[in-house]
Amino acid sequence: MISAALLSDGTVLLAIFALYAAAAAYDVTLRVIPDSISMAIVAVAVGRHLYGGQMMELAVAVGASSLCFLALSLLCAARLIGGGDVKLISASVVMVGAINSFHFLYTTLLAGGVLSLGYLAAGCIARARYRRTRPGTFRPAPVDPLRLRLMWRAECRRVRRGGPLPYGVAIAFGAIVTLGFQSM
Repeated sequence: MISAALLSDGTVLLAIFALYAAAAAYDVTLRVIPDSISMAIVAVAVGRHLYGGQMMELAVAVGASSLCFLALSLLCAARLIGGGDVKLISASVVMVGAINSFHFLYTTLLAGGVLSLGYLAAGCIARARYRRTRPGTFRPAPVDPLRLRLMWRAECRRVRRGGPLPYGVAIAFGAIVTLGFQSM
């Protein structure tokens, strides 16, 4: 198990949080999770394991991550999940370790369900507001900054068209919650 002293190191936790926040932000805005973020997560995970002298746990975590990658690749081939999500989940399994991988996957699934319900509700609201106005005149509240307004409009358009969910948000939430429980 990963030592609590290593997890309490603020620099490592900040780096992990920043990587997952970047993955979630990319997924929300572009619906793409860059490979560099997944590789950086794996690099930090390997560094954590090596620094803690946990070679066997690293080997088991890489094995579990490989199995997870193979299983999720089948879902990706069936176009049920995105390739970036597959890589981020596999990298996260290395980060949280094989012992906590089921907790991570369960938390991610719960967060994904909440995300799905939120998008269903937002879709109903966006469709109702869109129908009340002429096409192209839908505008959120004028108090929003320009970028948030543009992002909101893009999300409304994606929801109306039935676009994919930004599941990277749920993956990031699951990983951060699992790492938070590890440090306790």
